[in-house]
Amino acid sequence: SCKEEEFELDSAPASSDAAFIITPSDTNSNVIHLEIINKSSIAIWDFDNGVSMQGSNVTALYPFKGDYDISVTIFTQGGSASSSQNITIENEDLRLVSDPIYGYLTGGIDSLNGKTWVIDSTMDAHFGVGPNPIGAQGNFPQHYAAAPNDKVGVGLYNDRFTFKLRGFGFDMITKGEVYLDDKEKGTFPGSFDIDGDFQAPFPDQLDENFTLIINPDGFSTLSVSGNSFIGFYTGVRTYKIISISDDELFLSYEDFNDPELLWYVRLVPLGGASGSGGGNTSGASLPIDFESNPPTFATFGGSTADVVDN
Repeated sequence: SCKEEEFELDSAPASSDAAFIITPSDTNSNVIHLEIINKSSIAIWDFDNGVSMQGSNVTALYPFKGDYDISVTIFTQGGSASSSQNITIENEDLRLVSDPIYGYLTGGIDSLNGKTWVIDSTMDAHFGVGPNPIGAQGNFPQHYAAAPNDKVGVGLYNDRFTFKLRGFGFDMITKGEVYLDDKEKGTFPGSFDIDGDFQAPFPDQLDENFTLIINPDGFSTLSVSGNSFIGFYTGVRTYKIISISDDELFLSYEDFNDPELLWYVRLVPLGGASGSGGGNTSGASLPIDFESNPPTFATFGGSTADVVDN
């Protein structure tokens, strides 16, 4: 005979089950170690500095002084619960954001309004898609690489992306419309077919945050919060930094609906020499003397550049 099996959920957790311990580093009071007491649960942290993280033991960096409300949400078989604690960071420690990538991306600590980037529309391969994992051409959109101004009128070139170091702030200025993968059309009400993909009305996404994960031995990653994103939307908000300098930001990112694809976007600072308000400049003047003042070449897609003796 059959017997009906009854299933029961565990008891819902209380806020006390989400209690956590705050321990400043012995060597730097701007580095805070956080430990959840209930280690059998999944813990999602919000450091109140623009950075979120998952784990039972995590470390938060606070380069800027101020008051911060650290919160954690735990998830168990019975549900979820949250708790928070306030900390005060007495002094600034800009060594925590001394990696050059922070300066390239945001304009540095003295750039109060941050640094704004745009799609480099006049450059070959400023946007495109390639295989995942990467193919023989390396980090390059070998399936499709957009020619200069190939995507005029689809809501891509008029977007603006501003990064601010203080508060790790991020603003996405859309001018009212965005360009997205056709498989994401259901995510954006009012989307319509354009150029084989989709365009959709979408308001500016202001007062969001960015997170940099610096990897000195490989590619660093850049993430943005909320509903914001960078470039062509494929369902993800984390980007691998292929290369970055004062004059260029080259990113690759996955396709949420197709794991065999990698998308690419190349950005330049607003107000530069090329692209839709941006561009790359070498800083060299003619005639170029390769012997006394070798120029710097930007490389991509696995390419290399060398200056040889005349």
